[in-house]
Amino acid sequence: MKIDQELADAIAELDRKRRERKEAARLSAENERRRLEAVSLDRQARHDELWSYAEAALKWREDFLRSTETQRIWEILGDHERLPLFFAKFWRGEPCPPGDIATCAVITLDDLWHYFHYEERHKGQVSFKSPRLMTPSDLVERLHPDLLKQLSEHLAGPAALAQVTAFLKCLAARS
Repeated sequence: MKIDQELADAIAELDRKRRERKEAARLSAENERRRLEAVSLDRQARHDELWSYAEAALKWREDFLRSTETQRIWEILGDHERLPLFFAKFWRGEPCPPGDIATCAVITLDDLWHYFHYEERHKGQVSFKSPRLMTPSDLVERLHPDLLKQLSEHLAGPAALAQVTAFLKCLAARS
């Protein structure tokens, strides 16, 4: 049986596109490996600094949860609400490119045990949730070093309580 040139060209084109997709996937995986390796090296180089940021964040959480106002907040919110504390321009664990307006990362306190969580949102919808961030090690290993620094600085000032206040006002307006 003789194959005509049009069929041979279609087979060749399909094979070329398959090889291109395979190569693109390989390059993407290699870039992701390099990205993760660079973040890991950054974490190692800044370990003591990041550890102090993580401890400061957990200390803030501890102090925040001890207050009577915070206990009242959780009584009102109930067991099914997360309290957003910090928003930053991060996506897939990395800083967002300049001009991005559709994505962000959010650090929240969860509803039951009030641990930190890392969420990524795209156009307002949660697209990724981390497991609970309960220890300094969790914060250092799961958050981008720059995000952890920004979170610690945010919690150290009045902005965190302003964020909580804004969230509660928004909930009150919706009620």
